Amino acid sequence: MPLDFSSERDVWEFFHGPEGRSVAKALTAEFKERFPKGHKESIRPVVELCTDPSFRKHFGGSNRLAHMLSFHPRAFPLLLEYGQDYTPIKWKAPPDFPIEPEWTGCFKNSYILMREINATRKTNEERSFVYVEGLVDGASSLPMLHAWNASTTVGKKALDWTWYTGCHWSRYFGIPFTEEEHQEACSIAYPGKTFCISVLHRKHFEKVEYFLHQLLGRRKECRAQEKLLGT
Repeated sequence: MPLDFSSERDVWEFFHGPEGRSVAKALTAEFKERFPKGHKESIRPVVELCTDPSFRKHFGGSNRLAHMLSFHPRAFPLLLEYGQDYTPIKWKAPPDFPIEPEWTGCFKNSYILMREINATRKTNEERSFVYVEGLVDGASSLPMLHAWNASTTVGKKALDWTWYTGCHWSRYFGIPFTEEEHQEACSIAYPGKTFCISVLHRKHFEKVEYFLHQLLGRRKECRAQEKLLGT
């Protein structure tokens, strides 16, 4: 497998060419082995394990959990309470966007895609496309902190622009945020700044922890009320 990819488009071309077909077949087999129920299999148990400090001792180093250190430890209980499983949308062709996603910029990529898609919609009600942040794990990815998009805060399909080639070989579990909610979290963490942050990252989580608990707690109460009223 070549190591000189310069963009996700290069990865796409490789997997859809003669050299990559055997690799794709192997990844499909690995995914089926790890997740016998396929995309119906929840990775919530993995998040639950991560709330245990004794389990988190295995994070880092050269093992399969090397990238899990990016999460703030207190982000896991929040993710467990308010997160949900997502099924990735398999891309049938490379996205028709003017730019390629940044490989190590999933948070920025997901924010940009949310902003650009919402900007094409006329009303606030239509501007429902959201940013989602949480855990990804699969045959084509080690378990790690990651961001993707969904159609609404209750949508359960993951649209992963960053890894559009192989997202169907992974499982997703995360918390959705509207454009306004994510912008507010960023401004609380870094007043006066306009850049995008990962809200569950160990570097930023404490700055927005109270806001996230308040926001998601209110959302949960509203949904309970809606369910009670049958709306």
